[in-house]
Amino acid sequence: MYYKINDIARLLNIGSQSIRRYQEQGLIVLKTDETNGYRYFDLGSINILLRIIYYKKFGYTTNEIRNLLDSDSREYLQQSLKEKRTDLQNTIDKLQMELAKIDDTLQSLSESAEFDVCRFEEMDKVYYLQYCKQRQLADYDEYHKLLSQWIEFMPLTNSSPSFELINGSFHHACNYGLIIRDKYLLDHNLVNNENVEMLGPAKAIHCYIKCTINRKLSVKSFDSLFEFAKKEHCTIKRIIGITLATYNQKNDRIRIHEIWAIIDSAC
Repeated sequence: MYYKINDIARLLNIGSQSIRRYQEQGLIVLKTDETNGYRYFDLGSINILLRIIYYKKFGYTTNEIRNLLDSDSREYLQQSLKEKRTDLQNTIDKLQMELAKIDDTLQSLSESAEFDVCRFEEMDKVYYLQYCKQRQLADYDEYHKLLSQWIEFMPLTNSSPSFELINGSFHHACNYGLIIRDKYLLDHNLVNNENVEMLGPAKAIHCYIKCTINRKLSVKSFDSLFEFAKKEHCTIKRIIGITLATYNQKNDRIRIHEIWAIIDSAC
C-alpha cells in the first residue's frame, strides 16, 4: 500500500516541505512511481518518518539522526539516549537555577519597600570578583574571560559596589565587582581563581538603602545601619552592597542597594 506525501503530511500534522527536506538530507527514501515520477510512502518509510520526528523533538541534529537510522544496534541507541538525557537534565538544572534567581530577586524587591529597616540574618556563602578598582577597570585577558563566564551565572542583580572601613567609618571606594551566591553555581571551577574572594556564610545585618545616582553615596546613607549595630553592640567587619534596582523618580535617577554588613560572630 502506497501513500502520497501530502496525505502523510496531513496525517502526522507536519509540513510537506519538511518531508521533502528530509529526503534531500538523505534521511528518508521514498518509493518512486516510474510511470508518473511521483514519490510515495510505504509502511516502512512511514515508520522511519515517525522516528525522525521523535528524534527531532529531542533536539538531535541531522547527522545524529542519520547515524541513529543507519545503526541497527540497540546498544548504540541506548547510549545515544543516555547522552541526550544528560543534556536535557543539564538544561533543566540550568532553567531551575534561573527560576531560583528570579524568585530571590522578587523577594528582595518586595523586602526593599522597607528602606533602612535592619535585621539580623545569616548571609549565604558568596563569591566576589572585582572588575573595577578606584574607577580603573581590570585589563588583562584572563580576567576578561573569567568575567564573561561569571556573567552567565549572575542573577538579575548585578554590579556590586564595595565599601571600605576608614577611620571607623565606611565609604564608597569606587570599587565594583560581581557577586554570585554559592547556590547559583553549577560549575565551581569558576571560583577556583586567585582573583575570586569567598565571603560567608556569616552572621550579618541585612537592610536596603536608597540613593540618587548623580550624587555621591555618603556615609550618611548608612546611618540606620550604624545605629542598629551600636544599639545591638555589634562590630561591623565588612559591608557588601548589591545593586538591586534602578528607576526614575521625578528628576532623579534612584538606585536601591541591598546591604549585607558582616558582623563579629560573638555579637
